[in-house]
Amino acid sequence: MDDTDPQVSVGKDRLLALLSNCRRRQALATLATEDEPLTVEELTERLPAIDESEADRVQLELHHNHLPKLARAGLVEYETGSQSATLARSPAEVATDIELAAATLHELVVVTRDAD
Repeated sequence: MDDTDPQVSVGKDRLLALLSNCRRRQALATLATEDEPLTVEELTERLPAIDESEADRVQLELHHNHLPKLARAGLVEYETGSQSATLARSPAEVATDIELAAATLHELVVVTRDAD
């Protein structure tokens, strides 16, 4: 399948680039467990392995970098005024995109390994 496959909402290369960042993966996974939007502060509190000394920096990164990127890709709805975020689509739809991107990555690894 290519990036124009109608089953894939986000291009696979773009999705792989977005998912290459641990904080974005954590944000997506956390938002997938919530029924209501989370503020950046609430999201930061729910992310794994964030201590108090990191919280302000993580909140700034989420607000200025990670959530806007996920929103531009159509994975997250992010309201900058209220600083609240939620998944743009159902967790199952986002999971499908991620699984397709992972399958693409797996194919690339197999092809590269077989070429050696």
